[in-house]
Amino acid sequence: MKNLIICLLVFSSLSLFAQNAGNIWYFGQNAGLNFNTNPPSPLAGGQINTIEGCSSIADPVTGNLLFYSDGITVWDKNHNPMPASLATPLNGDPSSTQSGVIVPQPGNPSIYYIFTTPAQLGSWTFTSAAMCYSIVDMTLNGGNGDLTSVNNVLIDSATEKIAGIGNCNGSEYWIAGHQWGTNNFYVYKLTAAGLSAPVISSVGAVHQDIGSGQKSESIGYMKFSSDGKKLGLVTYVNLNVMELFDFNSLTGTVSNPITEVYPFDPNNNLDGLYGCSFSPDNSKFYVSFFSQFASSTIYQYDLNAPNPAAILASKTSVATALTPFGAIQNGPNGKMYISSFGVTTLDVINNPNLSGAACSYTAATQNIAGTTTFGLPVIIESFLTVAAPPLFNLPAEDKICIGDTIHAPQTTKNTFSIQPNSYSVNADSSMVNFFPTTTTTYTIVNTSDCATNDTTLFTITIVPPPVADFIFDPAVPTLRDATITLLNQSQLADHYEWYENNTLHGTSTDYTVSNPGLGTFCYTLIAYNTLGCSNTVTKCVKIKDSVLSTFFIPNVFTPNGDGLNDIFRVKGKNIHINLFSIYDRFGQLLFQTDDLTTGWNGDYKGVQCEVGTYFYLIHYSDAEGSGKIEKGDLTLIR
Repeated sequence: MKNLIICLLVFSSLSLFAQNAGNIWYFGQNAGLNFNTNPPSPLAGGQINTIEGCSSIADPVTGNLLFYSDGITVWDKNHNPMPASLATPLNGDPSSTQSGVIVPQPGNPSIYYIFTTPAQLGSWTFTSAAMCYSIVDMTLNGGNGDLTSVNNVLIDSATEKIAGIGNCNGSEYWIAGHQWGTNNFYVYKLTAAGLSAPVISSVGAVHQDIGSGQKSESIGYMKFSSDGKKLGLVTYVNLNVMELFDFNSLTGTVSNPITEVYPFDPNNNLDGLYGCSFSPDNSKFYVSFFSQFASSTIYQYDLNAPNPAAILASKTSVATALTPFGAIQNGPNGKMYISSFGVTTLDVINNPNLSGAACSYTAATQNIAGTTTFGLPVIIESFLTVAAPPLFNLPAEDKICIGDTIHAPQTTKNTFSIQPNSYSVNADSSMVNFFPTTTTTYTIVNTSDCATNDTTLFTITIVPPPVADFIFDPAVPTLRDATITLLNQSQLADHYEWYENNTLHGTSTDYTVSNPGLGTFCYTLIAYNTLGCSNTVTKCVKIKDSVLSTFFIPNVFTPNGDGLNDIFRVKGKNIHINLFSIYDRFGQLLFQTDDLTTGWNGDYKGVQCEVGTYFYLIHYSDAEGSGKIEKGDLTLIR
């Protein structure tokens, strides 16, 4: 049986949920960028003026602005502050790396949560050190939205890190923060029922002041991968740590840290890690190393490397600049954008899924309105890079022979239904095996939440098998024939194997053998088609002598000792004596042999027999192996 393991990927359609929610960016000093156009266009009118942190949210259907914030004030779509944010400013800070992120509440299109973080635990502005959340109701303020709940504490002492990720149908979001002075991640789930209690994972480096004296170690970005499987972060001086983690989107737990500590230079004590982002396909992780007086650098890690050590060893510099690099952010268009301080452009990584220089970093190529600072708006990662639904690996081969099986290895488990049922699935769901007995069209339905029941039809065609056949030339060979040719008569075949006694002797179309002599000889032909499917035939041929069997039996002999005709012998060609007997006229057996060369000397038990008539009976086989009998009388004369 032939097994095929050649695959392609299907089910590549994307969820449309929140596809446009990340299309409007307000950041920096009145800076703006509109991704509703292609290419993105500068967007004026923004009221934000922030050194770092900011967030914005657009309508998930139209891509039009809903509101944006610097972590303290919330501006509506008309760029007016929401009244309640003036009355009670949010506990974020424009100088916090990620001062806030805006998350829609599942099941209620009018309600949005704003999660905020402090700047260096409030040490600069003497405000709260807590990570908080506030709630916006878009039905208020004439449909422009206003706050209904402000500064609800989630983590009483938090770093500047915050990240969010949603599932593909928008039924839940995970929001992650990090506690100061510990290695605790606090991860909250937001659903239609509201905000859950935190899932606390104690893993990775302790985020604490190890010498900055200003809690600068709380600075630095944290991002989810768009598929919700990874969480990555960087910390600023003096820690200077890059960390990658696994994230379980079912439980909210963070685990399996991969850590690299970047060198700290006390002579350049403001140089450190700042921004980070996963590539759109989650195969790469990018970090920015901020330097005030030397070259700033963008590093890329290959997450497809086979183990943590190999991931760290894959670190490659893909960009350097004398201007300090700040935030790194995926755009909804599949490109990656980098902020440098005090300019009117963004740097662009055009192909962030590719390795090394192939990622195509270009400096100052995206024009914006306003002026950059260090930050870019914090947006739910799944609003920027829509994760593809699970992929089903279909066989690329769609033609097989009867009895064959096609194997389709799978990386995504238990999210597909298949009809008809001429298939099997391995115990761990890692392999689907198709074994149709007739040409069959399979209906494969992606049943995962992200797939919106995408369906594909896949037909496996059963190819008619070859028919192996051959004839002998000559059809009735004899010893006179020096060779015998086996003429191939197969159909639907293109290559062959000839066997004698289970040993391969040739692969030509026809097969010629030297005459092997008298006897019966068998040959086997296996015929194959282009798919490698086969059919076998075995035929035998009998080699005969060209002269037929002949007999000479004398009718008289004279056993008188003169050396002439003293022995009664049978002579023949191409015969085999089975039994040769002599009888007297009374039926007495006088002589018997099965040796053609042995004859009767006229004696019986050592006594000469009388002159007279005797009888012979010969059982023999002719040249074709047929059993025959010859009988008659002979005369004994002395």
